[in-house]
Amino acid sequence: MGKLTVNTIEDNGNNTIITADGLGDVTLRANTIDAVTGTSSLTLGGTNATSITLGSGASFSNVSGQNYPAFRVVKTIDQTTTDNLITKITWDVEEYDTDNTFASNKFTVPSGQAGKYYIESSIFIEAVAGDGELSRTVAYIYKNGTNEVSTFLDFRNNPGRKISTIVSSVLDLSAGDYIEIYGFGDTVSGGDADIRGTTAITETYFQGFRIGA
Repeated sequence: MGKLTVNTIEDNGNNTIITADGLGDVTLRANTIDAVTGTSSLTLGGTNATSITLGSGASFSNVSGQNYPAFRVVKTIDQTTTDNLITKITWDVEEYDTDNTFASNKFTVPSGQAGKYYIESSIFIEAVAGDGELSRTVAYIYKNGTNEVSTFLDFRNNPGRKISTIVSSVLDLSAGDYIEIYGFGDTVSGGDADIRGTTAITETYFQGFRIGA
């Protein structure tokens, strides 16, 4: 078997396209890298590569999937909560779940996907007894079973009937971390409050996606 040993390869326009330093580092200069005819996928890296690093000032364009994993779940049926009791929200419809990361009413970060995630939920809370009953609401983001972020609305001086409470945050998550949404409603009479869900419009939802390392 023959062997070709060179430090530099040029194209027919005398442009250097490959250089090697003799120590294993090879630089490839090209405007286009494409798969061979009849193949629709192109793989960068193999058994040794675990990441791809862009040079300073470089950026991707026309790339989809950079904000995966991503998920969104909604409620289509009401969930009744007891007055003054923090309650875990249940979800009955997955609108999308790119990496099968959502199950049992929680999002779990998959292996190899640690990083910063944008998490958001909106809870539509309504006092069962009607007008002038709802006095306080809270929406919570729980991380690994503990409250991490909350949004609190207090209108005890002017109670109403229903309101949407939105909570959101950017969280630094590790593989195996899980996120759940909890809600709280306080009523004047001590009656129950509903976390609203319907198929007509989206009233209560939970969504998130990875935004970077």
